[in-house]
Amino acid sequence: MRTNPAPAWLPKTVLCILSVLPLSGCNLFNGYAMNRSGQRYYQSGRFAAARDEFKRAAADHPGNADYLTNMALATRRQGDLREAERIYRHAINFDPSHQPSHHGLAQLLVDQNRTAEAHSLLQAWVASQPYSPEAHVEMAWLQGRTGDSSGASASLQQALQLNPNHPAALAQMGQHYDKAGQQRLATAMYQRSLYNNWYQPQVHRRVQAMRSAPAYAAPSRGGSPGTSPIQPTIPPGPFAQPRPSWTASTPVSAAPGTGSVVPGSRPRPAATAPIRFPNADPAHVPTVGPDVTYVAPF
Repeated sequence: MRTNPAPAWLPKTVLCILSVLPLSGCNLFNGYAMNRSGQRYYQSGRFAAARDEFKRAAADHPGNADYLTNMALATRRQGDLREAERIYRHAINFDPSHQPSHHGLAQLLVDQNRTAEAHSLLQAWVASQPYSPEAHVEMAWLQGRTGDSSGASASLQQALQLNPNHPAALAQMGQHYDKAGQQRLATAMYQRSLYNNWYQPQVHRRVQAMRSAPAYAAPSRGGSPGTSPIQPTIPPGPFAQPRPSWTASTPVSAAPGTGSVVPGSRPRPAATAPIRFPNADPAHVPTVGPDVTYVAPF
């Protein structure tokens, strides 16, 4: 039986496709490799070398907000605050929902006494994405930083209405109760946060410290310190599965071409994160991947 010959253009088209796909894959893999290399330099304190590697990663995978944020982190550690701000804004333009970029830029602005600009930045995020728990958690972080505890509580309640099992919002709500002297409620929130994201060393440390305090073992007597009978307004459960975490001082580890984080690929926060209670924000939340929690200094 006679078959129709393939069109004359088909072999050339297939050849073009096959020649382009490996090149694209190589670029994405090179970006991933450069990002991992930059992480190693960053953890060893070689920030100039880390910045160069992150810059190469971003060049191999344009528009990857994770790589841009890493480059901003290294740039800031070199002391070039203006360039770090530019890179953060560049990352936000590529991904308007990228939480690490928003937090990094907001923290940079606050550290330069530009709190009003930081508030405008996060308020614009909340207004444009009111469905995002991360936006409300970031606003709560800033409100807590500026002493607006009632505003922070309201923002956390909004985040928990959107996602009752949000580990970052739960941890920050625990800190809110902790500062108010309501130790048992704080412990309950911390434990719920840990149930949803077990690997939060700073939250574990705070829970252990609270349990070892003499006042914690005392029975509740109305309004005695640390034993307030007020019940939290956050409904219990259902709970999600634990998820790994990363720190603000640890660059993002993204899988090639996906923007998602490779489980277990990140350095241990205990070795890199300068997080200590009571002057620490117990948790932030991610948009870089479905299994990451962003932890940052308070």
